[in-house]
Amino acid sequence: MLVRNVDDGDILRECARKPNSMSICQSEHRYLPDLEDLPESQGGEGRHKCAGCAYEKGYDDAFENRAKSFDPNSLNDSQAGTGRHKDVEAAYDLGYRTGSKRLRRDQP
Repeated sequence: MLVRNVDDGDILRECARKPNSMSICQSEHRYLPDLEDLPESQGGEGRHKCAGCAYEKGYDDAFENRAKSFDPNSLNDSQAGTGRHKDVEAAYDLGYRTGSKRLRRDQP
């Protein structure tokens, strides 16, 4: 195996280009204040997944009146922001509750 010295930015860019892998999330939702109060989690399939992506997926599912469908493997990777080391399933559930409230509020 050929090893070369690269900086962390090169490694992240390389990871983001790998086929059949999720990319590194760069969205501002990684810094949502609502994510701060989520339980910590560094285990299982949700490890290093983006809690902001999970929140948005839950919100969108609820607001579009879809059944809950949480799959941590469908989320982008992230270790940044207020969602760092947070439980992504709890983030999805929070987004789903928020989206459900918004849907009810917006219905005539």
